[in-house]
Amino acid sequence: MPDNDEKMPRFAKNFKYVIDGNGKKIRFNDSRLVHIWAFDDMPYFSEMLGNIFGKRGWKYRCAERITHKSMQDAKKICSGRECLACLGFARAFYSDLTQKRGKDEFSMYYYFDQAGPCQNAAWPDMWKVFSRRLGVENALFQAFPGISNNFLGQGNLFGYELSAATILTDLFHEAENTLKCLAKNRDEAISVFKAETGKVVEIMKHNLLLIEPALILWAKRVSGIPLRASVAETPKVLIFGTPEVEVIQYPVTEYFINHGIIPKTQDLSAFAFRFAGELFFRSAFRRGKILLRDQIRILPFIHSFLDPKTKLRKAIMATKAYGAAISVDLQRKRYHWIAKKSGLLLSDKCRSLINISLKANEVVSANTITETYPAVGEYVLNCDSGKYDGMMHLCTVNCQPALNAQAIIRAVAGDKEIPYAAIDMEGPWISSGQTKILEAMTVQAKRYHSDTRRNQA
Repeated sequence: MPDNDEKMPRFAKNFKYVIDGNGKKIRFNDSRLVHIWAFDDMPYFSEMLGNIFGKRGWKYRCAERITHKSMQDAKKICSGRECLACLGFARAFYSDLTQKRGKDEFSMYYYFDQAGPCQNAAWPDMWKVFSRRLGVENALFQAFPGISNNFLGQGNLFGYELSAATILTDLFHEAENTLKCLAKNRDEAISVFKAETGKVVEIMKHNLLLIEPALILWAKRVSGIPLRASVAETPKVLIFGTPEVEVIQYPVTEYFINHGIIPKTQDLSAFAFRFAGELFFRSAFRRGKILLRDQIRILPFIHSFLDPKTKLRKAIMATKAYGAAISVDLQRKRYHWIAKKSGLLLSDKCRSLINISLKANEVVSANTITETYPAVGEYVLNCDSGKYDGMMHLCTVNCQPALNAQAIIRAVAGDKEIPYAAIDMEGPWISSGQTKILEAMTVQAKRYHSDTRRNQA
């Protein structure tokens, strides 16, 4: 593969098409081009994403779920000491390149891209090294829809659809876990649930305005599924951490469900809010706004437009980022308000992502622009909310933001009554020692729930 970056596949300046190694333009709906998502560990999201891409005429493929073998495959191009997210992307790309990629295919791989202090800031350069090492041609490893590239040249509607898919996935997983724990006939209940949820997923093929009517009908129909107990009568545990939690939480979630506790996994949309508004928060920091409560004030920011030193293009981009972040928060609240009528959500009120961030900022700086402080915010805001009976922190090995969050939370947890535990995980599997920690959390959460209900009575 040529070493000259000018001869490597790349996006056009407007991001509306890609340019292959021979300098030819390839539209996103070209028959040669396939859009590849790296993780199939969020089934509803993967399906909705396929529908979002499909209605644009884009070819779509999703990589396999993380397994022991696939993580071993990642070591063929990595050292194995990288964070779980990096290894996850690496094994997905390697497996897809060697097993699924067509002969004349132009492959566009989606992954997270952030210019921050986390190791992911170096990923764009890393993929270039990998592609040269593997001799890969006509593959692009840096597709990530965001404000800076106008959502890959597709405009705000594409971004809104992606955030809708993320929020709905959070809600569906929460409701499904409740059913698995409380349904009188689990198999029959899940069958009905998946059928009704599939109807909402299919809406992504059509107009986004049809989502709310479909969600209203979904809530009405799944609310009729018989339960053996109410959500209020059942112990609940929040499973939280950095975004990798969505990938590694399955054995932990299953354990709690099998022991009569409803698990709620931290919303992935909580991180979408921060990443959507990243340009705005960075801009505020450069203007000397250190605290988050000062950074989110929009009027002083707009007033800064009058400063001749302000670079107008960057200021406009930052304003768009602020709008995107607020949009995610409002969209999340609206969908939650509808979905709670199913009776399967753990809370009647959707907590503002801004409030989660502000709460985190009381104990950790938001200026790190990493996943540390959303995880801290989830703990600090929810441990006194009365919604949960235990806080289960899942940390991923070699993820510095996750380790930072764990250190901060342990310092705070000593002053809280609610049970708290943390385990370090290498993937979606747990050891016998980690199972012992889950056993202890199960006993403590049930006792805390009983004591709380007794005190309320």
